[in-house]
Amino acid sequence: MNKPQEKNYMRSRASLISVVIALLAVVSSASSTAPWQAIPKPKADAISGAWDAVLTSQENTAQITLKLKLEGAKVTGSSESSHLGDGAISDGSWASNKLKITVETRHGPLALTGALRNGKLAGEWDMGQMQGKWEAKKKTSAAKGAKEATSASEYSMAPEIDSPAGAGSVDPNLSVGTDGRFYLSWLEPIRPKGYALKFAVRSRGGAWSTPRTITQGENRFDSSILALPDGSLAAYWLTKSGPGMHANDVNLSISRDGGRTWGDVIVPHRDRTPAARGFVSMIPANRGIAIVWLNGRKMTGGDPDAAGHGSAEKSRAGAFQHTGDDDHQHTGGNDHQRTGGDQGAAGHDPAASEMGMSLMYTMIGLDGTLDKEILLDGRVCECCQTSSALTPDGMAVVYRDRSEKEVRDISIVRLTNGRWSEPQPLSKDGWEIRGCPVNGPAISSAGQNVAVAWFTSARDQPRVYAALSVDGGATFGPQILVGEGSPVGRVDVIALTSGNAFVSWVERTPGGVEVRARVVRPDGSRASVIVVTESSSGVPRMKMSGDEVVIAWMDSRNVRKVRTAILRMTGN
Repeated sequence: MNKPQEKNYMRSRASLISVVIALLAVVSSASSTAPWQAIPKPKADAISGAWDAVLTSQENTAQITLKLKLEGAKVTGSSESSHLGDGAISDGSWASNKLKITVETRHGPLALTGALRNGKLAGEWDMGQMQGKWEAKKKTSAAKGAKEATSASEYSMAPEIDSPAGAGSVDPNLSVGTDGRFYLSWLEPIRPKGYALKFAVRSRGGAWSTPRTITQGENRFDSSILALPDGSLAAYWLTKSGPGMHANDVNLSISRDGGRTWGDVIVPHRDRTPAARGFVSMIPANRGIAIVWLNGRKMTGGDPDAAGHGSAEKSRAGAFQHTGDDDHQHTGGNDHQRTGGDQGAAGHDPAASEMGMSLMYTMIGLDGTLDKEILLDGRVCECCQTSSALTPDGMAVVYRDRSEKEVRDISIVRLTNGRWSEPQPLSKDGWEIRGCPVNGPAISSAGQNVAVAWFTSARDQPRVYAALSVDGGATFGPQILVGEGSPVGRVDVIALTSGNAFVSWVERTPGGVEVRARVVRPDGSRASVIVVTESSSGVPRMKMSGDEVVIAWMDSRNVRKVRTAILRMTGN
């Protein structure tokens, strides 16, 4: 290459380099300012996950957990609800920030439509003859986990025993007879539609018996069994009584031959208005059955005198009067009365209580005769479980109360020497919540030792507590923190003769939920946590016979089924 050619080549190369540098500068400048530089990442799925929803109507409220899964524009999943039952989610869609799903419930299909606003899903629901509003909040991650332990090695596991319940079974409950045998009841689906209420028996150290059927039909839900001292059995279940979502009747039957045959249906409530009833607890008492339930007759505008309750003005006039003669005697000879008027419902205003859910009590003789109904509290939480226990001088009932300011803490009423006390606050958590959390307390007794367990989420801090009594529930020691990690609640409790208590609850974990249990002591100390199972829905139940504790729960993995496990209590 001669010198002129070399010069031209160098000039061309320099020009090319300048052009490249200039282009790079332009690209660099554009990349820092052009809108196409920050290519938006695909938006995260805002729908998939678990949502805690509250359904509201003029009649009532109900809680349900929606487990949603978004695939493209299609939404599937499942639901869990102590009141509506568990079911599948179908016909779901998600488009333009709007959700549409159908949830299968024990009352029929529930259609939900809504939109996502400010992190909450909200809209309208429809069950055919009932409609209302709903709102849901996504469950927070449980990654922070349980503070009581950091690894599974810190837990001990409960050994599972073969369950007699079949596939699809739900709603387990337990009772123990005077002979020490365990009775397990549950609901099991039948074809083509409906449920059968079944039970099985287990002796200590043995296996469950072949199941027997108590009742079956299209209209059976929320049930339990009770072993009575004379060897008789009692069972209750709910049936629909009207078109409303919560219109139910309580049904009870007694078997005098170990469950081979069952007597006629007994309805403990006198009024037959299509109203919300349920959350029954029953115990053997005075050679009969003491039964407590929630009654929503006043919430549906029924006749205020239909069940002998009387009006607020009547109740203010003097001692509370009930249907039946004033000198009416229960089996056993005690006249069970309320001390004071209707306003004794934990300081509730009688006028406000006129439209509230009521806590009711009656006695049922083994021959099926009904004693008079007694109002224990005129305004309580609408759909939280009640719980009852015998005490040396009567019985005690615990429940979630409801103030006019929507504070829903735990209260207790006691039957002592034939007279019911006024409701007294057992907890003072200050949990203010607009709807019912479907999360009631549990009570148990062992002689004078009484134990109560409950859940609260006051100040958005979920906690499980227990309180212990050594005088039959007249007084309680300081409340004991049982679980503080990420508890869901759904508690049960067993009072021990030592004065300690064994408490179970459901805990949310990064992998789902666990049923946990532990011993708590009057001095506030706690034993190590026991993990019963790593999958559960509904409310797990426990009973103790000798040194054996049987725990029953509904497993939601793969095929839904009631399962059981056994623990041995030594040195507690």
